[in-house]
Amino acid sequence: MWEMRRLSRAEWDAYMQDVGGEAFFHSLAWVDVLCQGLGVETELFGVCQDGVCRYLLPLAVRRAGPLRYGGSPLPTVMTPYQGPLPWSGAPYELPPAAVKQLLGECARLSGSFCEVAALPQVEIATPSGWQREERVTLMVDVTRSADAVFAAMEGDCRNQTRQALQRGALIDEPTAWGAWFDDYWRLLEETYGRQ
Repeated sequence: MWEMRRLSRAEWDAYMQDVGGEAFFHSLAWVDVLCQGLGVETELFGVCQDGVCRYLLPLAVRRAGPLRYGGSPLPTVMTPYQGPLPWSGAPYELPPAAVKQLLGECARLSGSFCEVAALPQVEIATPSGWQREERVTLMVDVTRSADAVFAAMEGDCRNQTRQALQRGALIDEPTAWGAWFDDYWRLLEETYGRQ
């Protein structure tokens, strides 16, 4: 039997210690950034099978006038992926019974609207009454030559990328979240500090 169970911060942190750094947007540090910086309150859930936590799900809820909406992540909070995070050998494909519990709890908490954006490798079934929408961040096949990569870009994207490279932008593939987070945070501050 599948159920959603609220997790304490200590429980969440203990699970996250076993997951490692590849799930930064699920970390308590990121949840705290969203709360302190954007006022986003997040509930921490375990999606459990027969009492054993199989997936971790941070679920945020906001109010906009009379409406409540929820998400993992919430739209517009600079968090590309959250959604259910497999833990302890759980498969990357959520069983339909788990999805039903997950989406039911999301709907109960958020009321008007709920959105769950999973990691690219996590497959979520779409139950009746829900809509599935594929969203992709900019994906670049870096195994191809630079000329092939540029040729595949739309003109505006190609021009902006060339301008960024001329200004000294570097393209790098970090191996741990700590290697990119400081730069990511600086960009967020520069971008949203102007608004």
